[in-house]
Amino acid sequence: KEKYDTAEHQSEEWSKDESGHWHECEICKEKYDTAEHQSDKWSTNETEHWHECDVCNEKFDSGEHQSKKWSTNKIEHWHECETCNKKYDAGFHQFGAWITDEEATEDKEGSKHRACIDCGYKEYDSIIRGKVTKREDCGENVPQTEFSTELPELALAVLAEDDVHAVGNGTDITIVLTVEDADNTVSDADKKAVTSAAKSYKVAQYFDMNLYKEMNGGRSQLTETSDEIRLSMEIPEAFRKSARKYALVRVHNGVGVILMDLDSESSTVTIDTDRFSTYAFVYADPKKKTDSKPDIIVEEKHPEQTESDSVVAVNYQSQKKAVPESQRDSEPKTSQPSYVELYATIAFIEGAAYLLFLFIDRHGMTEETKSELVSRLIAWAKKGGRLRRWLALAAIFLLLVYYHSIGKQVNVEWSQVCGE
Repeated sequence: KEKYDTAEHQSEEWSKDESGHWHECEICKEKYDTAEHQSDKWSTNETEHWHECDVCNEKFDSGEHQSKKWSTNKIEHWHECETCNKKYDAGFHQFGAWITDEEATEDKEGSKHRACIDCGYKEYDSIIRGKVTKREDCGENVPQTEFSTELPELALAVLAEDDVHAVGNGTDITIVLTVEDADNTVSDADKKAVTSAAKSYKVAQYFDMNLYKEMNGGRSQLTETSDEIRLSMEIPEAFRKSARKYALVRVHNGVGVILMDLDSESSTVTIDTDRFSTYAFVYADPKKKTDSKPDIIVEEKHPEQTESDSVVAVNYQSQKKAVPESQRDSEPKTSQPSYVELYATIAFIEGAAYLLFLFIDRHGMTEETKSELVSRLIAWAKKGGRLRRWLALAAIFLLLVYYHSIGKQVNVEWSQVCGE
């Protein structure tokens, strides 16, 4: 058979499928230039990857990105496709709250961490122990008032368990005492409670005394503490007077309690308290009595005070009838009790003992005996109180007088001297 119309295959476009590509002759439909797809790199978008043939541009080996773990750095996280290494699902870390691994102490830093809520990446940091401080804020026209309790004890009385942990985690806390003038704002009910508790004391000024806790930029009020704390208030100059007594009256939940001064300073009044609300500064002057009855002033202690906080003062006046001043010039002006009976008793004992030595011990006393008796009297006096020391002193005096006058032993008998 003779060939005719012979010509080369012709095709301007590639024919292709997922596995390869070829040309198909436009005249005879014959496939030629058949080959597999070829590509050296992946093509990608945010969700998938594929190869694109370098010859026919056919898209093949397509699939979604896959990764079983997160890739991270300090700032962000992402997935990296295990097939094409495409970085996808990228984002910044979203950290949760800090978690304390070890609380800080005064001698050692603590540690903490927080984790990203998306990828779990953990960020670590050290903890420097927080500080607890105190501050007093006194308003206008009020005496200066300060914490007298040392800071460690103050913190234990004021801070809750969560606050202590917060300090260990680096949080700073300030304990604040505020004192404001309340003369124009105190309620009638509180005034009545103060008057009832103050008894014979006079009210000088009312205050609003409050306690606060400042932390993390906020402030919370505390009306009670777990233990008593000591406060010291300066006494205004206008109310300072010799022998005058001072106290503070506290009204809390409608109940008034007088808190007696705990220090001996004439310029301050010191109290222990565990409640903060309305307070009043009160004072009392000692009373002068002219009758024969003893003046007894009893300052009752409230249930929260110790026995030493109560003050009982008894002023004894003369038991004699009133005598004109002109007739009393020679009388001793003193409020101390008389010791005449005591002195008389000692003198009687001395005289009787002297006569006893004189008539019984007619042979005198040696130096050794005298020294031994004095030593025994001194030892006996040391074991007792003031009365025993007075008696011992009188006995020693009597012994020495007797010894150096008539009791000293001599070489001759008394009978010889007296001619008996």
